[in-house]
Amino acid sequence: GSRRIREPYAGLGKNFGSFASNSGFTVVSGFATGADRIGHESAYESGGKTILVMAGGLDRPFPPENRDFGTN
Repeated sequence: GSRRIREPYAGLGKNFGSFASNSGFTVVSGFATGADRIGHESAYESGGKTILVMAGGLDRPFPPENRDFGTN
């Protein structure tokens, strides 16, 4: 995924994350900014399942810009 994702790709990623989660899939990705976060947020917002892969562990979420999402 791209950390600096722009339209139309950000919107397409959000649509795909929602579609996948509404179809019963679980979104699994890293905890990076950009495309990874868009996938997780779209799954979460549509009531689907998402798994964040956090290399630094739960006590040290990285990047820090995503700390707010990791606590939801």
